[in-house]
Formats: sequence, C-alpha cells, structure tokens
Amino acid sequence: MIENKKLHEIFENRKIGLALSGGGYRAAVFHLGVMAYMAENDLLERITHISTVSGGSIVMGLIYRLNDFRFPTSKEYLETVHDQAIEFLKTNTLLEDNMKTAAVKSVTSNGVLTLNKKLLRRLSSKKWGLDKSIQVLDDIPIWTINATTGETGKSWRFSKAQMGEYMIGYMKKPNISLAQAITASASFPVAIGPLRLFLNRYGYKTKDKYEPGRGEFPRETVTLYDGGLYDNLGTEVFFGANGTQFPKSIDFLIVSDASKPFDMKQDMASLWWFGKFNQISDISTEQIRSLRLRMFYNMIDQTAKGKPDLGLHIRIGKGELGLEEEARCAKSIDTDLKLFSQRKMNCLINNGYDAASKNFSKYLEHD
Repeated sequence: MIENKKLHEIFENRKIGLALSGGGYRAAVFHLGVMAYMAENDLLERITHISTVSGGSIVMGLIYRLNDFRFPTSKEYLETVHDQAIEFLKTNTLLEDNMKTAAVKSVTSNGVLTLNKKLLRRLSSKKWGLDKSIQVLDDIPIWTINATTGETGKSWRFSKAQMGEYMIGYMKKPNISLAQAITASASFPVAIGPLRLFLNRYGYKTKDKYEPGRGEFPRETVTLYDGGLYDNLGTEVFFGANGTQFPKSIDFLIVSDASKPFDMKQDMASLWWFGKFNQISDISTEQIRSLRLRMFYNMIDQTAKGKPDLGLHIRIGKGELGLEEEARCAKSIDTDLKLFSQRKMNCLINNGYDAASKNFSKYLEHD
C-alpha cells in the first residue's frame, strides 16, 4: 500500500520547490529542523529550486558555506551540515541589539544608527564567509534570494542567472556577493535599514526617462529592503503563468513557514507609540502572508481534479501530538538576529522537524 512506501520513493521523480520564510534566527533554526526531516527521507536530492527570504536566506547561505558552496545531498546534510549549522548559530550573532532596541536607536538618530552596514560586514567576514560571488553556486538547484525594491514596491530577486525586477529590468549573471544579496533580503525597515545598490556597477543600462507601458523604470540606484515586505513566504517566484501553474523548474512546492503568528491585542489604546506602530506593521505583514497562502493553496489543491495535492505548508507552532509545549515555545519567539538560549534553539529545531513529519504523514494518508 502507498502508506507503506518511503517518502523518497514517492518523490523519486518529483522536482521539489522549497520556500524558506523570513523570521530572523527563529526562522533560520526552524528551517534546519524541517530540512533534517527531509534529509532523513532522502528528499534533498529532489529539490530543484529554492526561494528564501530574510532568515531563510541567512540559513541557506550558511548551509552552502558549510558544504563548500554546493547544495548538500541528504547524507552530507545529516553528517556534516546540520550539527555544524546549529553550533554556529548558537555562538555567532549577527546583531547584538534586539529589533525593538535597534529600531529606537535608528529613529532617535534619524537613521544614522541603522545596522545594514554592520550586517553586511558580518556576513562578508571570514567567520560567515559569504563574500563569495553568487556565480560560485551550481545551476541546480536554482537559489532565488528575495528582497523588496523601495522605489517601486516590487519584488527584487537575486539568482545566479539574473537579478532585478520587471519595472527596473534584469541583469544577467550578476557578479554580486552572497553577503550583499542576503543583507538586502534581511534588511528589515527602520531597525536594520536598506541596502543601497548602485546599478551601474553591475552593467545595468538605465533609460533617460520612464516610458509608460514599457515596464522600465530608470534608476541609477535602488534601495532594497527585507523581502518580507513583499512576500515573507518567498512563494511568488513559484506562481508562474499568472498564478495558475508552477514554472518548469518544479512540480511540487514545500513552504517552510516560520512567520511569527499574529498577536491579537485586547486594547490598542494602551500601547505606547512603538507598540502601536509595531501592531499596525504586523497587520500589514499578516495580510500579505494570508494573500500568498491563498495563492499557494489555489495552486496546490488538485484533489477536485482527482489528483493528490501538489504541495505542503509546514507551519511553525504545529507538530505531532504530545509535543504541544515545544510548539508553543517555538511560535512565541520574537524575530531577532541575535543568539537564542539553548531551550529556544531546541524547541525551534524540534518543532521544525515535528511539523514536517506531521505534514508529510498527512500527505501520505491522502496520496
């Protein structure tokens, strides 16, 4: 019976797309748990396209660096990468301040104390080792790193094949560092601040004026923010043909979603100004996430056509029965780029693994 088949046999001929959401170190550690489950079932070899945002981009950069800038096989991930990645994130912070403190410093200094330059320096440092060009990556799996263009409000994407967005245009085979791409992807507004990219350094040919209807927006520089402003799940790259079918690069989509669950408030009036601003920001983020999820479920739900579903949504805070305490711990952790306690690390890794196990088990039941 199909329930008794191993997952790697069921997915043997599949081309898996893997979307790793944003969410700072919380997302990075949760994704390691999801990938550990997939590796134990020999699924990493089936991944043909990866799309990452913010914390997802940070952890994928670390995974590549720990495996000599090659995407690991399932065996390599389990024997070499997983434990090293956990130990690295236990001892190496990207920012000392939490996001709230960083935001206050930025506002009170009129943006002088934003942390984008520090983030870029650390990712480029010998310790992180992400100063390599994006061109060192293999062609498969495709890795798309997502940011948001401040000037146009569109999704800016970095990959080995090209970088850019449709209003400004694309540059083929960009010679840009992984550290720059990941910094842009994680540049949370106010607290970290944007990455400014000078287009002429990468061979862009800009127009003298905007031509309506031509899809071209003349710029010499772009201001890149966190990819989560546009799509914190990193799924849009997989919504080809106006959201009605997958691109040729995949035929099954797995979304590892470590977005912080929305925190409902009993009384907005009692919050101080930053608390109000934060809640309004969370409302916008939650609505964007909900929109992407609706598109995702519309794409994968093929049961009405007599076919199995074409994707999985692995959500933080979900998991196997009996592990509810770890699930509650995981989804309560704030978005930060600083070190977590051992307890928080453990509950995130375990919840990622357990949530993946639960979702794949349900998929087998309905396949």
